[in-house]
Amino acid sequence: MSSQSSMILSPSPPRGGRRWPWTLLTLSLAALCLTPLPATAGSGGPPRISPEASISQRVGVSEVKLRYSRPATRGRTVWGELVPWDQVWRTGANEATTLTLSHAGTFQGEKVEAGTYALFTIPGKRRWTLILNRNTDQWGSFEYRPQQDVLRVSAEPRKVPPDERLTFVVPEVTADTVSLELRWAGLAVPFEVRFDTSRLAREEARRQTSRRPNDTRLAWSWAYYFYKEGINPDQALDLAARAAQESQVYWTWSLKARLLARTGRYPEAVQAAVRALEYGTTDLETSGEARSDMEYLRTQISEWKAGGS
Repeated sequence: MSSQSSMILSPSPPRGGRRWPWTLLTLSLAALCLTPLPATAGSGGPPRISPEASISQRVGVSEVKLRYSRPATRGRTVWGELVPWDQVWRTGANEATTLTLSHAGTFQGEKVEAGTYALFTIPGKRRWTLILNRNTDQWGSFEYRPQQDVLRVSAEPRKVPPDERLTFVVPEVTADTVSLELRWAGLAVPFEVRFDTSRLAREEARRQTSRRPNDTRLAWSWAYYFYKEGINPDQALDLAARAAQESQVYWTWSLKARLLARTGRYPEAVQAAVRALEYGTTDLETSGEARSDMEYLRTQISEWKAGGS
């Protein structure tokens, strides 16, 4: 080895010191540069360049929650460059994005158990692959292992006005489903989570009302929810009848009447409605909302007397 090379790899130590292990130090620094370090968050360090965010949405008795970080375009070309096509992506920045389902449901039509999953994606020019993975405690996708995948589904991206920062939004919610979208840099990638709300709500109502059998307001609230959503009519009627028996006011008896009519028991519905009107008429504190509803109930009574036509 030439004397010049020797000086580069092992220079003379400072006077009075010992020789430094420069080769080992150089290799250690190189490894440090290649290893991603988590940015500090909430530990006294600087703010993250890609700030953390979360969204949650109730769907019936269930909840869906997304936690992610929001990178910015900063003038860069995102799709195909910053985020390569056809490679596993953390779907954000910093730690892997996570999706939490409070109950078992479906993700893009595929069954998935309740729990928290890492949400990875494989962006494609025409279709994206969405991945739910068991390993939620990982930085980016550096430790991603396909063997830990729970499921893979596909989604079709669409063009939208460009967003500077990545974001997840909830365009639509129904009694059973929540539609979500990833939006960034002119693309939106939609996906859907669905629950069997009728079954889950039936089970939850049974649990709650069993623990609190004398809570009239709770029974009425569940009955009203089932009535408005058009689910579990028999259970709703049972709860409404319990509420009407314990609390003889306009609202409990009018709800019982309407649920009787919904189950085709029109003569009984008329009797319950007449009784509801009696309570509403004699109650000096009847609200304007109740008076308006009483007019509608009178119309319904006429329809029920005609056989529900």
